[in-house]
Amino acid sequence: MARGGPQGGLTTLDRVSGLGNWWDSVELWVTGLPFVPQVVVVMVVLVPLAAGIARLLDIVLAGALRLIGRGDPSVEPEAGVVPEQLEVEN
Repeated sequence: MARGGPQGGLTTLDRVSGLGNWWDSVELWVTGLPFVPQVVVVMVVLVPLAAGIARLLDIVLAGALRLIGRGDPSVEPEAGVVPEQLEVEN
């Protein structure tokens, strides 16, 4: 039975299934290594990956906070920019 969409391309399910199969094979390869090489492989891959994800989240969150007016308080506002005054009801 042929797999794929109406034009013979891969469906989303095929792609996700392929990614899952690839991940399983990588997992099996890493768990088959002795302990020290496991640690080395994990550190070489996960430390840069985690640092990159953390940096990306930092940039996205800083941009989102700047959009709603909650930017970094240690950064001086641009000259001539006055923050909006909030009125307090009594």
